[in-house]
Amino acid sequence: MVRNPSNRPPLRRLRVLSLVVVMAWSAASVPTAPGSDVVEFGRDIRPLLADRCFKCHGPDAEARQAALRLDLAASAHEAGESGEIAILPGKPHESELWRRVNSQDDAERMPPPEAGEPLTASQIAQLEAWIEAGAQYEPHWAFVPPRRPQTPQIESNWPRGPIDRFVLQKLRERDLEPSPVADRHVLVRRVYLDLIGLPPSIEEVEQFLADTRPDAYERLVDRLLASPHYGERMAQDWLDLARYSDTTGYAADRPRSMWLYRDWVIKSLNENMPYDQFTIEQLAGDMLPEASVNQRIATGFHRNSMQALGNNPRKEEFRVKGIVDRVNTTGRVWLGLTVSCAECHDHKFDPIRQEEYYRLFAIFNNIPHFGKALGVHGPRMHARSPLADERLAQIEKELTALHGRIVPYGDRELAEEAAGWEARVRPLLTTPQVSSTSAPLIAHWPLDGTLDDRGPQASKTQLHGGVADWEAVASTSDNEIMPDGEGALRLGEKQFLRVANHEKLAPSDSLTISAWIRTTQAEADIVCKWDSVRGQRSFVFGIGGEGEENATPGHLYAWVSSTPDSFRGQQVYGSIPVHDGRWHHVAMIFRAGDRVDLYVDGERDEHVRRRGDAPTRLAASACDLILGGGYSLKPDPSSYFLGGSLADIRLYGTASEDVASLGAIPPDVRGAISIDRADRSAAQTQRIVDYFQKRYPGTVPEDVRRGIAALEQEQAFLEREHQAQVMAEMDEPRETHVLTRGNYLAPGARVEPGVPSFLPPLDVQQPVNRLHFARWLVRADHPLTARVAVNRFWQHFFGTGLVRTADDFGLQGEWPSHRELLDWLAVEFVESGWDMKALHREIVASATYRQSAAASAEAYRLDPANRWLARGPRFRLPAEQVRDNALAAAGLLSRKLGGPSIYPVQPAGLFEEKAQTMYHPVWITSDQPDRYRRGVYVYWKRMNLYPTMAIFDAPTRERCRVQRPRTNTPLQALALLNDPVYVEAARSLADLTLAHASDDAARLDFALRRCLARRATSRERDLYLAFLDRQRVHFGRQAEAAEAFAGTSTAAADVATTTAVPIQDKPDADAVDRAAWTALASVLLNLDEMITRP
Repeated sequence: MVRNPSNRPPLRRLRVLSLVVVMAWSAASVPTAPGSDVVEFGRDIRPLLADRCFKCHGPDAEARQAALRLDLAASAHEAGESGEIAILPGKPHESELWRRVNSQDDAERMPPPEAGEPLTASQIAQLEAWIEAGAQYEPHWAFVPPRRPQTPQIESNWPRGPIDRFVLQKLRERDLEPSPVADRHVLVRRVYLDLIGLPPSIEEVEQFLADTRPDAYERLVDRLLASPHYGERMAQDWLDLARYSDTTGYAADRPRSMWLYRDWVIKSLNENMPYDQFTIEQLAGDMLPEASVNQRIATGFHRNSMQALGNNPRKEEFRVKGIVDRVNTTGRVWLGLTVSCAECHDHKFDPIRQEEYYRLFAIFNNIPHFGKALGVHGPRMHARSPLADERLAQIEKELTALHGRIVPYGDRELAEEAAGWEARVRPLLTTPQVSSTSAPLIAHWPLDGTLDDRGPQASKTQLHGGVADWEAVASTSDNEIMPDGEGALRLGEKQFLRVANHEKLAPSDSLTISAWIRTTQAEADIVCKWDSVRGQRSFVFGIGGEGEENATPGHLYAWVSSTPDSFRGQQVYGSIPVHDGRWHHVAMIFRAGDRVDLYVDGERDEHVRRRGDAPTRLAASACDLILGGGYSLKPDPSSYFLGGSLADIRLYGTASEDVASLGAIPPDVRGAISIDRADRSAAQTQRIVDYFQKRYPGTVPEDVRRGIAALEQEQAFLEREHQAQVMAEMDEPRETHVLTRGNYLAPGARVEPGVPSFLPPLDVQQPVNRLHFARWLVRADHPLTARVAVNRFWQHFFGTGLVRTADDFGLQGEWPSHRELLDWLAVEFVESGWDMKALHREIVASATYRQSAAASAEAYRLDPANRWLARGPRFRLPAEQVRDNALAAAGLLSRKLGGPSIYPVQPAGLFEEKAQTMYHPVWITSDQPDRYRRGVYVYWKRMNLYPTMAIFDAPTRERCRVQRPRTNTPLQALALLNDPVYVEAARSLADLTLAHASDDAARLDFALRRCLARRATSRERDLYLAFLDRQRVHFGRQAEAAEAFAGTSTAAADVATTTAVPIQDKPDADAVDRAAWTALASVLLNLDEMITRP
């Protein structure tokens, strides 16, 4: 702001420091050597000028005053409009700059009073010393390509490599000494948490402690770098940069399939893809010659931008916002610059002109933008998960382990079991209308040439929408799944069957519905007794959930309600598509008061999502029963038409797995069963036995049976293709203009794609597009890319980067604490072939990394923020690891790799309370073991982040986040005590502990080793055992409270696998003991040491 000339010297005079303060400059923010008299321009002077002067006397031409630029030596050393020279080298007292900052006259002093506090005495002294020394300007350190510095030669046995020599040199300059190496149990936990994000098991800790080889630690590091969980932990940091989310953001915040990109990141990091290729594929993988599917999936990096949806006419505005986000994100992630400051005007601190900003904008301005309203989207494709092969290999191992728990039948037992099974299913296959079958039949529509119901009380069925069109369904292959009979009903576009309401069609107890269908419809009802508009709800079974947000198009669904006028019951959504134009046998089982299950081709869908509780009875709905269609807003059925083929529809008044499983029986086996035993051939008899033995190979525990089914269905899921958001180029590039003040409605001068002029130039012989730009970023002489990347790696392992401002290497950024080390790491990174694992190995193998985090009071006084690295870093774990750590200690963690995002338990009604259900489905908790998967797989909703993630400072990812804050609040402790996940973890840890030993002291050591990788100290043992005694007394007086607090024994997951298995030896402990140990387990999970990276 410029003051009135009557109160200040006229504009002709040199107004050197007409400054607006962005933030108070602090000498403590820039590391300097204690007592050093050497003033460095880049470290001491430029940051001061940038913070207090460049706003009005810097790169921004529009804001510049008095035609003076203090960012350029030529301008600062020349006479200004008044004839005065701002900076006269060697003569500070003759320099107008020094005179103005020392003035006591408010009309003369700079910065002016309204711009903030005057410069401090130490800042003025630094300016004086710099001018006295010649006022030499130097290029900004980060804008000069790094060169490998000479490694300091220091006499010491402490360094293990170059990193340590650079660190030790700085320590000795400050009269500091490194700390001793951390205890081995601390070190093993530290490196596990840093490299794979999971704690070591008791066995892994013991293995390391027992390994006395000189290179035991290095061997451990190599094992962790080879772990598939390495990619999961490192991906977590990258996903913050990529602003990865499962929703579109903004007000609608609708679901969007992005998880294939997340899986690509994990896979690429596990395979140690070189960072230059990692960069190119994400920015321009689609433009590579003969781009692979995975290279196209990689471009999801910039499809993570938020996308505005809804009845919003400003489609172009939000398209522009998306490109702005891509430019700004690219600047922060690869350049480490705040390029966003140049969107509306020239950057006020860094040499980035607004025109150059829109040259970068032009590079990303050629992405197609489709649709309108809620259908707006960018390019898409369908593909398998990049991690499908890895997960499929995992599944094979798990299936082998589960099959090993099956006890095979003997010959006699096999014959008896097969005969018993045949006796149950033969009536269902041959004469389902007979009331004496194993399941009480309500109604049966064979639809093999007639519309009539052939149930015990047959009712007349009417076809609406045209004449009946019958088709033959004779099997062409013994292995092809086809309905029995000679025909099926082919329904036209708006045809459906209507059955008049009858009391027999209003069952109140358990119910089984089965049918054969063939359709391509994504939303269709199969059997419907549900007219919600007119308050007539009971049950509905179909495909796609009538378009409801929680449903998946093409997948089965079922709703059941105990009241007709309002919904009170359970909604169930399947995971298996059935709209592929092939025959499928589908079934729904409603178990009153228990649950609803869905079946496809005779197999229970083990990955259904359930919302609400199953009612104890079904409502009596007065509406007619509809087959092949459903009700909508009109009184007559008018929507959700099957539009395909329909056969053999059955309703049973019980929960019958035999009925639901009929679809798994091949036609030739069904045919053999339908023949009387006396008339069968030996081959037919053997075929029945062979099928039974294959499907029921022996005595199978229920958890094994369900585990095998779940894994086999996951196999099928992984073989299918899923939607991915990708990048693509338009055939004709859009014109790009400078947007005046960033306003998309005010285009200015046209610009061509390009990069800021202070950085290396692009190759003018090549077309300037995303691919050219991506390759330019990773050229060996680029001054920023490698430095920015290795600084983030350092931040990962030490909590803070060598440059504390990890996303700002510009003039406002902090001076690096160890500039030579940063350059050494950058050059080493590039010359290694951009090898990320090699650099991570170099860092964690260093003596600097291995130091103990403990330090003397004097060391803390001299270096409270540990910027000089005289001790090991100690900091709170990220939100995801806080949760993963607890689940792992409790034996609940599922280590399944990749796949769709999961929904852990969260407070009921949270979405509804925060008005998040208008455009988004309600939160349906995932079944076990998926709900116990790692935090990197938790569903990421931008407008309503999973609560404990938000509490522990995870970002919403609306924008790129380079550094997470670390807060310390009472709410975090309350979450660890009361959040359902941590309550469940405490109960499970208590059960494991009680099962481990009968002695409390041994149990305590076991629990602490699971949580902290160490045994209890004598003081801890006394405190914890005394607490345990008090809890026993407390709960001993309140039996009901003990039972409620201890809860039911949780199914724990073997931490070496991904499949949940029950604890085999449930502890013989009463509720009081379980409650007491649950309370102690909760304390352990809440310890600062538990949630801290040591």
